[in-house]
Amino acid sequence: MESIAADLQEFKLGNQILKIWVPNFQALQESHQSNAYGDAPFWGRVWPSALAMIHFLEAHQAYIQEKKVLELAAGLGLPSFYASQTALEVMVSDYDKEAVLWMEKNRAENGLLNIKPQQINWNHLPIDLDPDILLLCDVNYDPQQFEALSKMIQLFLDKGTSILLTTPQRLVGRPFISSLLEHAILNEVLEIQQDEKLHLINVLVLVQ
Repeated sequence: MESIAADLQEFKLGNQILKIWVPNFQALQESHQSNAYGDAPFWGRVWPSALAMIHFLEAHQAYIQEKKVLELAAGLGLPSFYASQTALEVMVSDYDKEAVLWMEKNRAENGLLNIKPQQINWNHLPIDLDPDILLLCDVNYDPQQFEALSKMIQLFLDKGTSILLTTPQRLVGRPFISSLLEHAILNEVLEIQQDEKLHLINVLVLVQ
């Protein structure tokens, strides 16, 4: 991790300005190509769906205030860093150990005590996970993962966890999103401006 160039970017999240180390995407890509891992991993960028999640949480604080929050497949975990300002506790996680190291670097950079980076694969969840709120940002991009993703979501719904899901409007993801609508108590679209492009992001609130 230390050998990859990174930029310390400032993000205004609620009442705080957090400093987040974001790996230089070209350097990350070159590093992974040189190590035969292929293209740069998805976790190495701040995606529009993560920004949409933050915008939604800013307007709906009750979902996270004094709650136990879990974010899966979090990448750099920006929504979790936002949630940590008012949540009781936050576990921010990714299946990739390298992503978790960047999360820890950013937790330490900002001196946050109630957020815990953790390596978690949603196909092999720890049995003791019992969050009030589960955050999922742009997780439904691979149709081969839809079945496992659906099972994971149902597992948390059965536990009484409320799920906040943000997703771009991809054609490939429509059947998956349609399968969740029976649990949706809210389904709205947010406009996110990033890199001079306008992204339309669906926000769903799922309950059992």
